[in-house]
Amino acid sequence: MKHSRKWITIRVLVAVVIVAVFAVSTGGVTSAHYATGIYIWGDSQGQQQMDPMNVVFYNDGYWDDAYDHTESHLGWDHGGGATMYFYDHAAFRAHHGQRASAGVLSGSRLHIRFRQGENSDPTWGTYSQAAVHKDEMKWCGWPPFGHVAVDFDDVRDDVMAAFKNAGDGHGNPGLVWNDNTEGSPQCDGSSPSGDGYTTWIYMP
Repeated sequence: MKHSRKWITIRVLVAVVIVAVFAVSTGGVTSAHYATGIYIWGDSQGQQQMDPMNVVFYNDGYWDDAYDHTESHLGWDHGGGATMYFYDHAAFRAHHGQRASAGVLSGSRLHIRFRQGENSDPTWGTYSQAAVHKDEMKWCGWPPFGHVAVDFDDVRDDVMAAFKNAGDGHGNPGLVWNDNTEGSPQCDGSSPSGDGYTTWIYMP
């Protein structure tokens, strides 16, 4: 799927407005330092839009801490998967890390990618974006099989619940409207979509 730079700029502005609304609802004031997109991409030029960005770790939201907490709270101790790109501060940037509930040769797994923001924000602190989904193995892609995303929302909710119930200071994560409901094209011709909400998770 190919989109113009104007489209990307509009999407970033939407994301900033969303964060502003979230700030008002929690008594904070946002800043343009949180300047992200709302999808992840299959290339570094923004030609192939993929999954919705549906998790944000904030405050001390360093990507490696989010990575470690995800492994601890959910038991996802596998890695592996294609490189994807997050749009942050006017550039498409490769993810920093990924965790999964099973290896790349598994028939089905839960999978998350992390990307830390380029700058911290006066209100939200250091933040990392993430995109989480459920994969299923299909006979398409390269090599002659590949993972196809089949669900975003239920897995996001599982992540939110796991951090909420961990008892180590993540508070009560909530959902914020992010307006990212477009389909994610898969190698089998399907195009699943999310419900447009992102969970914000406090990192102590």
